[in-house]
Amino acid sequence: MPIIKNPLSGGVNFTNLDNALDELDLTLGVYRSFSVTNTLTNCTTSNSSITTGECSIYSATITATSGYTLTGASVSITMNGVDITSTAYNNGSITISGVSGNIVIVISAVQAAPSNPYLSFIGDGFFRLQTVNNLKNWDGTLQYSTDTTNWSVWDGVDVLASDLVDGEYVLYLRGTGNTVISGEEGEQGSPYFTLTGTATEIECQGNIENLLDYQMVANNQHPPMASFAFLALFDGCDKLVTIPELPTTTLADYCYADMFSDCIGLTNVSSLILPATTLAEGCYSEMFYNCSNLTSAPALPATALASSCYSYMFYGCTSLTAAPSLPATTLAEDCYSGMFEDCTSLTNAPTLSATTLASNCYTYMFANCSSLTNAPTLSATILADYCYANMFSDCTSLTSAPALSSITLAEGCYVGMFGGCTSLTSAPALPATTLAGGCYGYMFSGCTSLTSAPTLPSMTLSDYCYQYMFTGCTSLTSSPVLPATTLATGCYYHMFDDCTSLTSIPSLHALNLEERCYFEMFYNCSSIKLSETQTGEYQTPYRIPTNGVGVDNTSTMINMFINTGGTFTGTPTINTTYYLSNTNSVVTANS
Repeated sequence: MPIIKNPLSGGVNFTNLDNALDELDLTLGVYRSFSVTNTLTNCTTSNSSITTGECSIYSATITATSGYTLTGASVSITMNGVDITSTAYNNGSITISGVSGNIVIVISAVQAAPSNPYLSFIGDGFFRLQTVNNLKNWDGTLQYSTDTTNWSVWDGVDVLASDLVDGEYVLYLRGTGNTVISGEEGEQGSPYFTLTGTATEIECQGNIENLLDYQMVANNQHPPMASFAFLALFDGCDKLVTIPELPTTTLADYCYADMFSDCIGLTNVSSLILPATTLAEGCYSEMFYNCSNLTSAPALPATALASSCYSYMFYGCTSLTAAPSLPATTLAEDCYSGMFEDCTSLTNAPTLSATTLASNCYTYMFANCSSLTNAPTLSATILADYCYANMFSDCTSLTSAPALSSITLAEGCYVGMFGGCTSLTSAPALPATTLAGGCYGYMFSGCTSLTSAPTLPSMTLSDYCYQYMFTGCTSLTSSPVLPATTLATGCYYHMFDDCTSLTSIPSLHALNLEERCYFEMFYNCSSIKLSETQTGEYQTPYRIPTNGVGVDNTSTMINMFINTGGTFTGTPTINTTYYLSNTNSVVTANS
């Protein structure tokens, strides 16, 4: 084979034509497509794609079918003929960074050992189990035992006591004819379980469905669940260190909501399998709420989401360091709202590949994730009402923002999105020309390191679209150009509150003012100095509007310059020329 020299790579020599073509493709920015072949036995994948792009990240979650398990499964993953199983596969999760060849995935799940037909509680000391309201909250029958042979019906009133067997304190539960175990809290008080006693650690083992109908489970069936079936069942059980299996694939509204909230004894639930790919409203909402010692999360393979399905699922999990993959491309209302809020140890966000959004879908998703340094790419171009509201608020370590390419906005879509991101030094470009009510409200409020503002090209504004947008941005020295000629109610309301370093203010061209359009726009901007007379340091004319004859409206400029630093403060008069200090300047389209 003759040596081939690639003129685009600085004279690098190749002894193989394929290598030369690879180098040429990458140099020219040409990326190839590689095949993905899945051969799966007794299991399914969350990623049905048969191709993937060169240099892309390929990810999938493998789920064993009913009666089978991935524990002990045969797993082989190759790329370009090279075995990469050890680096690409972990406990049902496949991640391949930087795809460089055809991928072949061969996995065979093994038959699971028959599970015990009951739910086991095992403690390192004596413990009791009771319902908080001391009532029967289930709609069928529950039985308890301490030897798995002699069973008694639990009326919900009695407090169940563990028994010492072979060095462990044990208690067993099973049910028949139940569709709900806890249900909603009503006038009779909390229907949840509580664990007390001298035990410091209690394991809950087995299939949770045994509480619904253990006979159906023994026949490899999934008992049907009603809404709120296990709602908050173990809420506040701080002795709980192991949680039961949740194998059903058909969920009900709020079935697992709050199920383990405030279980501070939980540390690792990565082995928990949540096999459902189609979710129900609120099904996992607040499931691990305030589990402050939880370090890892289970895989979340679902692709068909429902309203509030993951909302606040890991809220307050302050020890969580990594988030699970989220493969859904079509979202639902409130689906991820608050999902990782207050996860103060989370350093990286999962990939967010969704292109179809829903109202409030990402609201507060990463709020107060104070260790988060990078934001995920946001691929959607068509937005929904409040879709990104407060998504990264108070992420104090976030240094850069994701690109925001949408041209047409939705109501409140970016409200508070980066509020309190005190390490953010630059804002993303905001190319939108069609705005919506409150769309940019509070977007950068409290971003004390922000030194420059993005261009705001829209000529026609919407009600309160820029309200409080830069409030508290104490390092901001210059406003953006504000070219709009058609205003709306409250459009610039408090836009630059407490921007104490602001020295350059925009020329304002609109002739017809709208109610509260400039209301307290520069409140407490102490570096802006304005005078009614052209004298001394006050020489630069400033007028509203800049040219022409303006038409006033109700409360349009009330306290527009209140608490600024010049001899004139408060409410200016339309069509009147004022004068800026020589320490200030006017931002125009030609600036």
